[in-house]
Amino acid sequence: MYPHMHMRGKDFRYELSYPDGKKEVILDVPRYDFNWQNWFKLEKPLLIPAGTNLLCTAHFDNSENNLCNPDPTKPVRWGDQTWEEMMIGWYDVAYPKAEAQKLIDAQHEADRQELQKAIKQMQEKAAKEHAAKPAPEKRKPGNQQTTKAPVVKSAGT
Repeated sequence: MYPHMHMRGKDFRYELSYPDGKKEVILDVPRYDFNWQNWFKLEKPLLIPAGTNLLCTAHFDNSENNLCNPDPTKPVRWGDQTWEEMMIGWYDVAYPKAEAQKLIDAQHEADRQELQKAIKQMQEKAAKEHAAKPAPEKRKPGNQQTTKAPVVKSAGT
């Protein structure tokens, strides 16, 4: 897990809420420090059942008491710059290999079906456009004109 805020970050918590109503804090950073950002890795992988929610909660300190605060007199807005602020709770997920392969296969099948649908739509559109064009005029036999090309002789012949 990688909690991320900027200079006004005060604390950051990751909490699981299980389908049965049970809650579990899996990471608590009570004194967040922008200058000490770390990835936090659990000692053992955590098997999380379907239907579990992950809640990230963080607080900011925009007061004069926060010595890292760039300017406590200004309103704080979201931004990429350090003097602005953000709150992102990144985390990694791993699936058992067999389950991961099922997800990959399902995505490939969905992509294949979407591609086939797009190809069919393009073919139908092309067929409609072709049908909308007037057919070229057919020439009747005996009504053909022939043109003789002039013969050009080169200087050497």
